[in-house]
Formats: sequence, C-alpha cells, structure tokens
Amino acid sequence: MNLGDSAQMTSILHRGDTLEKLLRDCSDYRVSTLPVMDAEGQISGAVSLYDLLAKMMLPDYLVKAAHVLGDEAVALHDIEPDMAHWCRLPIDEHITQKYYVVTPESSLTKGLALMADKDSTCLFVVDKSGQYRGIVTRITIAQRLLDKL
Repeated sequence: MNLGDSAQMTSILHRGDTLEKLLRDCSDYRVSTLPVMDAEGQISGAVSLYDLLAKMMLPDYLVKAAHVLGDEAVALHDIEPDMAHWCRLPIDEHITQKYYVVTPESSLTKGLALMADKDSTCLFVVDKSGQYRGIVTRITIAQRLLDKL
C-alpha cells in the first residue's frame, strides 16, 4: 500500500485568504492543517489549527499553568477570542514552512515514520510534477489499513 491511495483531497489556501476560510475548510475536511499554494500551484507553506488556536487562546502563562487550571475556572471563559475579528484576518502571518511532503508512491510505513520523526500530524502528498494530491494523517492511514480487512 502507498500513501497516494491513502491521501484525502482537501481545499487549498492562498495568501490573503481569511482565517474563517481556514477554520471552515479544516472543519469541513476534518483535518488540522491545510496547504498554502503559490501562484504556480506549488505548496509554499501550511497553516495549522494547532498553531492558530494556541496563538488565539493560549497565552504562554496558561500553557505553563495547564496542570493547575480547574474545570470550573469561569475567568478562563473571558479569554475566548473575538471570532468576528479573528475570522476577518488573513492567514498570512500564520503560514509556516514546517510541513512535509511525500510522493504518492511512498509507503504507509515511510509516512508513519516521517510523521513520528518530525512530530507532525500530517503529510502532503505531491506528485512528480509538484501538484498537490491530498493530505495523509494517522487517521487516513488507519482507514486504509482497515480497508484491508
């Protein structure tokens, strides 16, 4: 089995797209990261919900105090973001170069090893011409393995 068979096609992002588009597309496709394409249709970056939500909602002092935050801490509700404001912002400042690419021919084992080595939640599948062919996550790999039953 190879990663091309396990790839899930998603939408793509471009510089200038809004955070609302990112949030909606990630929710619709049930993925936490989407690729950002340049004018030539090549992946030029990625935007991760993990990074975005941490920036929106988690000041450093809260991350360091996570182990002592109570479930009933009503004051924590006050730091929830102003979504009307955030959703209008462009994705541009949240684009990262931390993404990993594999070919459709790459094995499932290679994909899992690369995700573990890079502490990544996903891989982008790109063919020989550089065209995006989808995303692979641990879930899509597990689904592919279950298909063998």
